[in-house]
Amino acid sequence: MLVPLCRCLRSLAERRDRAEQEQEEAAPEALESEEPAALPAPQALLARLLVVAAVAPHAGGGRGAAALQLLQALPSTIHGAVGAKWAADIPLLLQHLAGTTASSLDVAEWESLLLKFLQTSLELIASEAWTVGLSQELSRQLGSSPRLSWEKRFLYKALGTALAACGCLHHVQEQTLEHLKAANFLELWQAQGMVSVVSRCAESHFQLALSLVKEFTGTLKRKKSKARRTRATRAALLVMYGRMALRAPREQLLARVERDMVANVLQLYREGCQEVIQEEPQESPVHPRALVAMQQLSKLKPRLSREENRHLLAQCCQGIVCLRRPEQMDRRGQTAVAASCPPGVQAWSLRALGQLMGALLWAELAPIRFEDMVQVLRRWLTSAHACERERALQVCVQVLGSYEERCEHRRGRACEWFGSLAGLLGPLTCDTSAASRWWAVTCLGHLLRTGAENTDVAPWTNEIGRLRERLSAITSESLLATSTNIAKVTGPWSAET
Repeated sequence: MLVPLCRCLRSLAERRDRAEQEQEEAAPEALESEEPAALPAPQALLARLLVVAAVAPHAGGGRGAAALQLLQALPSTIHGAVGAKWAADIPLLLQHLAGTTASSLDVAEWESLLLKFLQTSLELIASEAWTVGLSQELSRQLGSSPRLSWEKRFLYKALGTALAACGCLHHVQEQTLEHLKAANFLELWQAQGMVSVVSRCAESHFQLALSLVKEFTGTLKRKKSKARRTRATRAALLVMYGRMALRAPREQLLARVERDMVANVLQLYREGCQEVIQEEPQESPVHPRALVAMQQLSKLKPRLSREENRHLLAQCCQGIVCLRRPEQMDRRGQTAVAASCPPGVQAWSLRALGQLMGALLWAELAPIRFEDMVQVLRRWLTSAHACERERALQVCVQVLGSYEERCEHRRGRACEWFGSLAGLLGPLTCDTSAASRWWAVTCLGHLLRTGAENTDVAPWTNEIGRLRERLSAITSESLLATSTNIAKVTGPWSAET
């Protein structure tokens, strides 16, 4: 239906042009007195015909070619400045289309040619008001186009091209921010569409586009959106930064890439990992990959503040250390959660948590930071649940091991937390879990080597290792005796601090 209509309109346009030319030559004053025909706005015609040419141009007997031929007949209706250029460019577009079929057409290349045609046309028109009108028309057609359609996808790209050509920065800012706020980034087509709008806008207005994305990023913290929607929005913003970097003018990009772009990207990654950790239900597994990512990000600047790190570690422990083993779950819907988290994943998460804490120690060694970690773990080391104490001890072993390794040069200095931590770990050598007893004595070994003022602690650490082997005893009397002997070994060093 579109092809015959385009051909008919093209014929009418050509006849109208000939009639107007004849009337103008015969009686110019009569032409001036006639009322102009009611036609769609030039921007509406251009937008609609470009969409028809872009989306499935070989369908319907060649609708793309028909739309381009109609445009070729309407240059004076669209704008007087494009006539000569269109007379040269549109035949080339028609020639390209004629050399393809529906199956052989490279859609991305064809869209690129049409968007370049639009960009060149807007440069020739060079009218701020006209370009503003086109961007408004494209926005209107975006709102009425079918959801999940190729038409909407192309309209987003055309809108970005129009905004890049627009000289009214206030309008560009207002319309871009309006689309950003209205977009539902859970819908992939909307996320991809907004990436197209912002990145194309950045070709001519990089500073403005970067400021808009930064401003919109700031609203994520203030808005109380669902976690899933926030994650989708953050993912789209990360893609936007990448696409802006590809399209931005090189000189402008280099001036702001480190201060604004890299810093903002790292912050988005950090927030994303923290959100994954924090938003997971208390007794469901936190994906260990988020912890691994946080470990890598801890090496980069800007680093998190002390309060942010403490909050992060508390959330990690809440999500990981408090996990229940399948055999310990009750019948109130917990079994399904446990079944989805096999022991291998639990062990991976615990290792990743310990490695994250160790990475924070390596990134910025300070006793107060270690003290924060101990305070976070204290809740779980004193938990009423044996499995939680065991998991907390596994993490504590990694933290103390990292601290011992890092503090090789600090041995012989008194540590104010030595005594309190030794007192916390001591009772755990009598824990009901054999694994917890083993981990507790291992922690005490690391603690002894790190905190003792006398660097020659080999005899004492050997004694700790020997006593640890006795913790597999099955009688409470034997456990109590072994624990007492461990206390005798660590006691003097604890007293010194």
